[in-house]
Amino acid sequence: MRLEFQAVVEPVSLLESILAATPHLRGRLLLFADEGRVIVETDAELGEPEVRAIEDAVTMHDALSAYKAKAFDRVKHEAHSLLAPTDWYIIRAQETGKPVPDAVLQWRAAIRAATVRAEEEIAALTDVEAVRVYRVQWPEKPEGVWW
Repeated sequence: MRLEFQAVVEPVSLLESILAATPHLRGRLLLFADEGRVIVETDAELGEPEVRAIEDAVTMHDALSAYKAKAFDRVKHEAHSLLAPTDWYIIRAQETGKPVPDAVLQWRAAIRAATVRAEEEIAALTDVEAVRVYRVQWPEKPEGVWW
């Protein structure tokens, strides 16, 4: 049997979800995910409950992927917004050789590290609601630095 869906999903976690709902199909499923398409093939006969469980898993993972993409975009936008006010320090250093204050360099590095950490945390989330409410813990701005 072959089932085909229009969805953008992460194949490994989708397969895990399908097998959690239909454990008797372990070793009997092939899953292909590419270019917004998901194909599930099996040599087993599937009843309506199994087809529905597979459809539900694909739908949930498609939504999860969409929410994660939005969350990744939000993190990058927030990081950019935080870094932009200190970009002039970097440009000035390149143009004139005047050093960037250590507090600015450390803060910018902390923003980049928080971005990487947030992307890893978002990628690990398995629930749409958890992704939807996720917020980054950004480092505090250093005192005495002119923005």
